[in-house]
Amino acid sequence: MSGIGATTTRVTATGDQYIDGLLAGDKWADQTIFYAFSLSSAAYNYSSSGVTDLPAHFRAYTTQQKIAASFALDGDQNTASVGFSFKGFTAANVQSLGDVNATSGTQIRFAGTTSSSLGTAQVADFPGNYISSDRSDNGDVWAGAAYDNNSIYDLRTPQAGNYAWFTQIHEVGHALGLKHPHETNWSFGSVPLDGDMMEFTVMSYRSYENANVNGGVTNHQWDFAQTYMMLDIAALQAMYGADYTTNADATVYRWTPGSGDTLVNGAVGIDAGGSTIFMTVWDGGGNDTYDFSAYSSALSIDLRPGKWSVLDTAQLANLGGGHTARGSVFNALEYHGNTASLIENAVGGTGNDTLVGNEVSNILWGNTGNDTLSGLDGNDVLRGGAGADILDGGAGLDRVLGSKGHDTLNYGFARSQYVVTQTGALISVRALVGSEGTDYLTGVETLHFADQDVSAPGLFGDFNGDGRADIALQNQTSLAAWVMNGATLTGGGLMPALTDDWSAIATGDTNGDLRADVLLQKDQQLALWQMNGVQVSGGGLIGTMGDGWTVAAMSDLTGDGRADILLQNDRQLALWQMNGAQIAGGGLLSTSLGDGWQLAGTADLNGDGRSDLVLQNGQTVALWLMNGTQMTGGGFVGTLGAGWSIFGTGDLNGDSKADLVLQNGQILAVWQMNGFQIAGGGMINTMGTGWHAAGLADLNGDGRTDIALQNGQTLAAWEMNGANIAGGGLINAALGSDWELA
Repeated sequence: MSGIGATTTRVTATGDQYIDGLLAGDKWADQTIFYAFSLSSAAYNYSSSGVTDLPAHFRAYTTQQKIAASFALDGDQNTASVGFSFKGFTAANVQSLGDVNATSGTQIRFAGTTSSSLGTAQVADFPGNYISSDRSDNGDVWAGAAYDNNSIYDLRTPQAGNYAWFTQIHEVGHALGLKHPHETNWSFGSVPLDGDMMEFTVMSYRSYENANVNGGVTNHQWDFAQTYMMLDIAALQAMYGADYTTNADATVYRWTPGSGDTLVNGAVGIDAGGSTIFMTVWDGGGNDTYDFSAYSSALSIDLRPGKWSVLDTAQLANLGGGHTARGSVFNALEYHGNTASLIENAVGGTGNDTLVGNEVSNILWGNTGNDTLSGLDGNDVLRGGAGADILDGGAGLDRVLGSKGHDTLNYGFARSQYVVTQTGALISVRALVGSEGTDYLTGVETLHFADQDVSAPGLFGDFNGDGRADIALQNQTSLAAWVMNGATLTGGGLMPALTDDWSAIATGDTNGDLRADVLLQKDQQLALWQMNGVQVSGGGLIGTMGDGWTVAAMSDLTGDGRADILLQNDRQLALWQMNGAQIAGGGLLSTSLGDGWQLAGTADLNGDGRSDLVLQNGQTVALWLMNGTQMTGGGFVGTLGAGWSIFGTGDLNGDSKADLVLQNGQILAVWQMNGFQIAGGGMINTMGTGWHAAGLADLNGDGRTDIALQNGQTLAAWEMNGANIAGGGLINAALGSDWELA
């Protein structure tokens, strides 16, 4: 027990030396920690000769020192700061007694001293009486006067990022039971050398890795740690438990170039004195976001526990001796494997960013720039944004939205180990091996497999109403259309430019004028261009999809001659019945997808004028007959042979009933359908090396769906009559170097 009535208790080792090497050996026994700012020397009654001189030269804490102490303990002077405090990330309760000469039941007391016996700052003793024989000095923090009037080191003027602020957090760490990481002659030894530096603990005497422990910290003026760092948080949680109630809702952390401040839900949580950012985030739970959208630099964002993010290199801490901090924003470690503290989402800036997720379900948005996004484990959403992006969903069921620019999705196995299906707006890629699961893609141009690159199918539609499908093209900023007559390009031109991260994702005739319209998407917003050739004749905003929903297809499920929008959220399907850009009806479909089933196509297979849903589960194919949102019938269609998958749907024989086009490597085949029945079909042909199927559309206006092919910048058409190629050839124009299928 200390002289003012607060008891201590021994702590036990965790078995993790990076944590144990910070534990002095004792902690406060009570989970409620009281602290006070002493008014005079009368608060102290020391008997140990080593510390009696400190209260003899007493001076009160300044307002700035009180703010720093509060930030370190409870953050109560600013709600946005609580998550960075001891109270915010541990299960301890912290209460301030304010300005008072506390004499009973108070664990931590703060005061200044002008005693020459104190150089900078210290605790008179740790919890548990480690320095002196006087138990009344445990937890007392003293700030010295050696640096008075020094513009950089004066302990009376702490502000986030300077030496005085860092020192205040360091001394509070001692008062709670932390020691220096390099010290070996304590209860549990030292922290391994690769953890003994300020980037990982404010208790370190080393500004950077392998620095001289006796040389003092060497950081530049505003380049000291602004918060407890990851090992400090872990060690304090090992003693006092973890708190999952602080910032347990959806919390947005935001940073900006030129400022060292950290904003928490729009409020300043860390008010930095300079532009450096050097801090660690612990978050109690909820669906949280790192927002770096203000940056134009090439960001390196990593959401994994114990990792860090680099924003603008100009904002990295200068640690002295030619050393720079490896990151600006560090992530706390998990407590006992609980993932609630992880940050789920990240938003990049306008530069060429790298975003890495973690083990939970992430939303990674690259924003503009040529970004690289890796979801890792979990059911992730990857939004490339404008620019040429490289995407990797990792394990789990992932949704990938490429947006404008040439986007590439990486896969770890050969092409033969995946089933690739296009349902219209949506491409699904299902892994047959490993843990990658199924990805749902929109706006992705290239699928990069271990053995080959495959261009994703493009958008086709009859934009000018001549009865022949046209080909939609895109580059970084523009859309265009090629007006086709079979394999012959007869006209076309530029469409209006896309702006503000909008991208074209599907085509369909939503207003019944026999001309295909273009469906656009930005985040969860949908809009429509009603087309007359390459001119936009109408349209507008349609609506906003709920979280987790994505566009699966545009298809007429109601039979009114207007394309509807089919939406998907994992196994749930919904319909927006369209009249131009207006949602005229719809709702959830009456049936959800069962385990293992995925949507493989939308088309009218029974000739009733309403699109049906083609489903696939492994090699098994089934059909739902639809009337709007109602399933009017359903059943088994057939079993695909090994290696075969559904590429798409189209009426290849002109009988007004859609057929299923199948693919096995370079081989294409067709099932000619009559509802659930396979009425005919057979092998079509083998595509040459380097060629792949790019889409299904009636390019020559004969009422039969044709097959568009692509090999790099070269396009070709197979004009179909059932399973037979009746004509076609190379299209008489090549794509420009920066153009590709939309």
